[in-house]
Amino acid sequence: MNKIVSGAVAGAAGIVLLLGGAGSFALWNANATVAASSVSS
Repeated sequence: MNKIVSGAVAGAAGIVLLLGGAGSFALWNANATVAASSVSS
């Protein structure tokens, strides 16, 4: 029973971290695409 509870808590924490990381990656990606505009070759 204790392993099941600790596994559920770890899974919930992982989901929260993934959702938080997805939001920050989207903001970083939007800033990066705006900044990358000039390329000289």
